Amino acid sequence: MNATNAHPAYVRHGIMRILPFWDYRYPMSFAGIHAAVGLWLVILGSVLCSMGYYWGGPLVLAAAALSLWVSYQLLQMARS
Repeated sequence: MNATNAHPAYVRHGIMRILPFWDYRYPMSFAGIHAAVGLWLVILGSVLCSMGYYWGGPLVLAAAALSLWVSYQLLQMARS
């Protein structure tokens, strides 16, 4: 048996080790939650940038990028 397939909750990436265990135990469910949060943060960051909050908007957009990346990684982990 391959080391990557030894356990269904095998964590490949370092960022996954700081997530709570239920995120990588139920990756399909939490990928959807992270994607929804990421999309909401994109909308919020865009509104903040359009209103002139040039420090708050990019910070929120950076958090959105992180949330969307975690969602993508959870989906990749669920498919493997």
